[in-house]
Amino acid sequence: MPEKRTIEVPVLIVGAGPTGLLTANLLGTYGVECLVIERNPALTDHPKAILLDDEGLRALQAAGLADEVMAQVILGYGARYYEPDGTCFAKVDAPVTEYGFP
Repeated sequence: MPEKRTIEVPVLIVGAGPTGLLTANLLGTYGVECLVIERNPALTDHPKAILLDDEGLRALQAAGLADEVMAQVILGYGARYYEPDGTCFAKVDAPVTEYGFP
């Protein structure tokens, strides 16, 4: 059985996905110590953060990553969400530049 140890940090981030890693990056920018823990020992083949809205892009901008990310982004045309029977229950149109990002 592995030895147990205690670590104290001001912020614990559970999950090393896009949101967890960006949060750690931003906290580090402000000098806040944090620890990121992830249960999966390896990368997955499944996509993460497949949709970014204007708020997500502003967070990336605050971390200095927006230009690099935007170079790889395919602009969307909105989204439609469907019930299992094929009925569309929600539609989100993509804003042009109302909030600073397409």
